[in-house]
Amino acid sequence: MSLDNLLSRLSHVKPSGKDRWRAQCPLHDTGRGSLAIKDDNGQILLHCFSCGGAAGDIAGALGFDLADLFQPTANPLKPGKPIAKVWPAKWVLEALDRDLRLAYVLFADIEKGRVPLDHNRAKAADAKKRIGHLISELDRAY
Repeated sequence: MSLDNLLSRLSHVKPSGKDRWRAQCPLHDTGRGSLAIKDDNGQILLHCFSCGGAAGDIAGALGFDLADLFQPTANPLKPGKPIAKVWPAKWVLEALDRDLRLAYVLFADIEKGRVPLDHNRAKAADAKKRIGHLISELDRAY
């Protein structure tokens, strides 16, 4: 999420210094300017001095995730390549479950000689690629 996108969702936004703004907190109606916003080298920091609302709650009230406040960091294993946003574990497990079931049926058909191997080679390659990607997402999530 860009800082401009965040600021456009807030009310009574005013600059309060270099890379800093104040706005009305979306969690409550009292006190204009109680929400402090800071751009810290691409990381957006939020704090409400009135209600003490957590950044995740403030982000949720604006319709996005806490992770959206932080720009992807560089991948230490592949310099220059950003790390993508981590998927929620539930999504990864659901997708992995679906692809493993497909692979199971595919291997069973091949084992029983129901379908020639060449016919299912593309499906197997696609499933393998998706499963590999999902396993890497699980590794990143834990």
